[in-house]
Amino acid sequence: MSTLVAAGAPIGNVVVLGVSGFIGDYLGWEYIFYVYSGVTGFWFILFQVFVYNSPSEHPGITDDELKLITGSVEKITTNTDPKPSPTVPWRRILTSLPVWAIVFAHFGQNWGNYTLLTNLPTYMRNILNFELSANGVFSALPHLALWIFSVSSGYASDYLRHHKYLSTTNCRKLFNTVGNLIPAVALITVGYVGCDWVAAVTLLTVSVGFSGLTQSSYQVNSLDLSLAFASTIFSFSNTIANVPGIISPYSVGLITAGPDGQSVLNWQIIFYLSGGIRIFTMIVYGIFASGEVAPWNYAGDLEVVNK
Repeated sequence: MSTLVAAGAPIGNVVVLGVSGFIGDYLGWEYIFYVYSGVTGFWFILFQVFVYNSPSEHPGITDDELKLITGSVEKITTNTDPKPSPTVPWRRILTSLPVWAIVFAHFGQNWGNYTLLTNLPTYMRNILNFELSANGVFSALPHLALWIFSVSSGYASDYLRHHKYLSTTNCRKLFNTVGNLIPAVALITVGYVGCDWVAAVTLLTVSVGFSGLTQSSYQVNSLDLSLAFASTIFSFSNTIANVPGIISPYSVGLITAGPDGQSVLNWQIIFYLSGGIRIFTMIVYGIFASGEVAPWNYAGDLEVVNK
């Protein structure tokens, strides 16, 4: 289910990258911002109308849907006098190696994603010599592959775990390894195909597509460690993992600065940097990740009871 929900992001990238080039060509670049601002406003209205605090409060939910999501068909309304929230065991979370494994994996994945998301059109324009509209279409292809692999990974992961072929820990590590090793190798190889756009687009599609397998590794790993504090763990991880959104584009700008900056050699450096970070964080995750419930998952409940 989590992979289906998260699949909205790559589909959004497909639409934005695929359509923006045509909007820019036929209406002007400023209309790209007008169109997507309007779409965002429309989404906000839909969110306010259709989103509720809990599945049981939604007037349109069926018993089958409620049972699938909550494990029960009992309609429970929001408690007007809720119990105090459990105290977050920050010290134990911050000293947990499996938590830091998630952080490292998230950081490496985001570095690769932000590098391509923010700079792939630049690479296609300056190295592969694509026009704006074609640039948009070919920039969208890798994200379409990402969506396919993301959704497929959820079903594959559940199948392997439910049939006892792999433990949760080994399943998370397998999907993270494949979802980083193949993308890293494919991305580094892109730097050696020169201006061969067919090979470059194919390798970039493989790189971004296979990274979708990580949707079934670190992306859901916080739920394995602690249902009680999964949102806290992911928020902490996501905060650190979004630092590459600042550093990665800036580093690309430094490497490609100057009149001769947009060269195949400089892009090789960029791809090696991104691939190297992915492999390093993949190794860290492979060593320290865990799919077992952490002992401190119950710490918050105990503290509330003791109060």
